[in-house]
Amino acid sequence: MDQSVSHSNTPVFDVVESQTTQILYQEPTQEELYSKPVNIFRNLCAVLVIFISLASMVYIAVVADDNVAVSQMQKAEGIEKS
Repeated sequence: MDQSVSHSNTPVFDVVESQTTQILYQEPTQEELYSKPVNIFRNLCAVLVIFISLASMVYIAVVADDNVAVSQMQKAEGIEKS
């Protein structure tokens, strides 16, 4: 029994070819090499706008809560005096 058993029908390849042929591989262009620099000023402004918006909403909530507490205290003092 000199026969070997093959478990698949895959073909036998003789030559190993490179996958980086001229068609597949292209040098990067100048635009890809040197992309536009990040606009730090625009990013900083966007972060500041978000921060100011959140801070103002928190301030408004704190002031509104403080005004409610003051009005409740004034009502309680008015009831006690009469």
